[in-house]
This record gives sequence, C-alpha cells and structure tokens, in this order.
Amino acid sequence: MRALWLTDTHTTFSFLWKKYSLVKYIKNKKVDAVIITGDISNGLFVDYILYYLASHLRNIEIYFVIGNHDLWFRDIEDVYDDLRKLTETYKNLHWLTEKDAIELTKDVAIIGNDGWYSCRVDNDFEYKFTFDWMLINDFRKMKSMEERIEAFKQKSLESAKDIEGKLINAIDAGYKTIFLATHVPPFKETNMNTGWFAETRNAYDTNDYMGESIKKIMSKHPEKNLICLSGHTHYNVSAKISNNIECRTNKANYFSVRFANEELINI
Repeated sequence: MRALWLTDTHTTFSFLWKKYSLVKYIKNKKVDAVIITGDISNGLFVDYILYYLASHLRNIEIYFVIGNHDLWFRDIEDVYDDLRKLTETYKNLHWLTEKDAIELTKDVAIIGNDGWYSCRVDNDFEYKFTFDWMLINDFRKMKSMEERIEAFKQKSLESAKDIEGKLINAIDAGYKTIFLATHVPPFKETNMNTGWFAETRNAYDTNDYMGESIKKIMSKHPEKNLICLSGHTHYNVSAKISNNIECRTNKANYFSVRFANEELINI
C-alpha cells in the first residue's frame, strides 16, 4: 500500500489554482491513500477543499485531521457539523478524530485526532501574539487570555484522552505498527524554536499531554511501533522519541502551487 502524507497545504493562499494542482499531484503519485495532518485551508473553505478532493479522488482513501487554521472565522461546532455531513456523503473521506483505528494492512492501522497545543507555559502576554484567539469565534468571545489558555489546555487534554483510548484499542487488536495523524506534534523534540518567545512558542507548538499518554502506553509494548505524522510547526523534522516511537513534521506550503515537501510512505 502506498500513501501520500500532506500537511499544512494552506490552500486558502493561491486558492483558485492550488486545488487543481493538488488533485493532479496526488493522481500522478498513483497512491492508494492520502493522509492529511491539518491546516488544509481555513474555516470558510476547509469543507469545500475536502469535498473537492473526495469527489475528484473517488478511488483513493483520504484520512485527515484538521488544524487550528481550519477553524478560523467560524464557530468550532459549525465546522465540525460540516465535516460530519461531508464524511457521511463521501465514504472515501475519513475524519480520524471521529473514527477508531482503521486497518490499512493486516499489521498496520491508522488513528488520529486533530489535537491542540497544551500551553503549559502560563504567559498570557506572549500568547497574544498568536492569532487563533482572535480568529476562531469561540475563543474571541471569551473575556480574558487566562480563560482562553484554560480552553486551549482542555482541548489538548481531551485529544490526549481520545488518542489514549484509540492507541490501546489498536494495540489490543494486534496491529504491529500504528500511524498516528495529528496536527500539533505531541513531542517537543520536533520543535526548533530558539531565542525570545522560545519557551512560549514551544508550548504553542506541542501537545505534550498527548505525548505523555503515548509514551506511557508504548513503554508497556516494546514490540509495537508508533509513527506520528504531524504539522503545525512548519519544520521538516524526524525525531526518534524512543525505541518504538517516531514523530515527523513537515514544512508548510503557502503560496506555491507546487508540492515538494510531501512524503510517500510504503505501508
């Protein structure tokens, strides 16, 4: 089985051309599946881009999670409702946040959750320099940065709990290798932030609640392997977290209609 991993395509930029280029690019790769790890577009267009992919790639399975940009300019639940309707219509489109483990081969499964950054550094001043709290309706309506930071932490904790259950189920089902798709990397080892704001930026670029859950579970199953595919940071990094955990991130694709940072995975 051949899968193409895409992340942070940001199709809002160069919008009219990029959707055509993306479909053509995927078809030319002759893959069985596509894995997308978020920041596909923004909240106004994410459902349309996914519709376009699903309707033009009907013989290819599309496994996706969404990122923080995919919620911009909308209420979170409204985006979720649109995605649920879309995945009911197009059976080749799989929102991993709302799925349990999906078998890819006899020994390999994929799980996923959109995830969120954990914000375990309490610095409400520096978080003001990020955009999600302004551009996602739910967070903008909150009265203070302290309230928003607590909401961010809660989303991170909920994603960690969800992946914990899915990972245990996949292990119990006998899969030897498990791919995990999530937008925000669960491990700080994939971050390359330095200088001023680095500590806060790392807290914004890591879902370490999820990472802690993963490490705890995988340490009890050294015979299993987990490969985490993430986005968000825009760094091209492959980090060996332990003997049986690997975490990969990749660069963003903003204005170009060419795709060069995507990764082919033989499963």
